[in-house]
Amino acid sequence: MILLNVTPPSKHDLLVSPKSPTSPICRTFCPYLPLLLLVVSLTSCNYTPSPQELSSLHQAEELYTKGRFTSVVELLQPYSSSHHPPLLLLYAKSAILAGHPDLAIPPLTRLLKLSPSHTDARIWLIRAHIARGDLTTAKHLLLALLPLNREDPRLAYLEGLIAEKEGRLQDAILSYHRAALFETELAKTYVALGGLYFRFLQYEKAREYIEKAHSILPPEHPLSRPLTELTESLNLSRSGGTPP
Repeated sequence: MILLNVTPPSKHDLLVSPKSPTSPICRTFCPYLPLLLLVVSLTSCNYTPSPQELSSLHQAEELYTKGRFTSVVELLQPYSSSHHPPLLLLYAKSAILAGHPDLAIPPLTRLLKLSPSHTDARIWLIRAHIARGDLTTAKHLLLALLPLNREDPRLAYLEGLIAEKEGRLQDAILSYHRAALFETELAKTYVALGGLYFRFLQYEKAREYIEKAHSILPPEHPLSRPLTELTESLNLSRSGGTPP
């Protein structure tokens, strides 16, 4: 608990406009204003979700992985005014993917008030405005996000998407090409994940990431050979054989 050692104002003090910089009230409390704002901010960040929220969020995460976005929206709708960031983000993402971007904007706005630097929330808010056809707002939000996240391929993709919808096809091609430059790093990540899940005998997860890597890499890519070897080892293990 933070205790502030201040003297209560007198009746005379209360008659002076509190907005005046010479007001005793202002002189007494204004020096502590930044600290008070910090305390309020930390209190809002330490929100504890209810057991019902956590249970619904767990169910919603399973539905989301199965692509049942409408079911996620219906399940989390009663908690759309929550202050739990993971719940707000999952609800908003599902609303956009289910074709209801208007439902996504209030929870994303609330999430950004709780955590202004939440990049995922800002990206999905841009996507929501694009889905609504509000390209002006989408571009404004994107331009504010780009300086700090220039290397994020998701932003390059959104730039391309906005340009394409506005008919600036050459700009769209350039932006999409910038986003595609990151596909090799993404494929490396999928291969690494597939290999680790294989080592832990989680074959279904391993196959999931191997297939994702295959969908990105052309056959002539240098990573294709180790990826093929990993696929063969996975198939051999699943059939009861001994991997090399």
